[in-house]
Amino acid sequence: MLLGLEFWVGVLAVGILALFLWLLPRFAAISENLYFRLNNCLERDNHFIQKGNERQLYQHYGLVARLRVLISNREASGYLCIGVAMSILFG
Repeated sequence: MLLGLEFWVGVLAVGILALFLWLLPRFAAISENLYFRLNNCLERDNHFIQKGNERQLYQHYGLVARLRVLISNREASGYLCIGVAMSILFG
């Protein structure tokens, strides 16, 4: 319908949609991998707290913190891309 009412805006919207559809599988796979790694690290928490020494515990929590920051940054970059696309489309 948008292609019929405003042709060039519709073409731009379809182009943005195609770009997101092309990028989505890779973005989702990387995010899933980060969540999987974080989940594995959190499952090992009990082992490190009970049997690990202080150095292993600091390394473990450092890795968990880095994974959380990476996940947060990826989610923020996703929202940024959506916001930029919407500002291009409607701005």
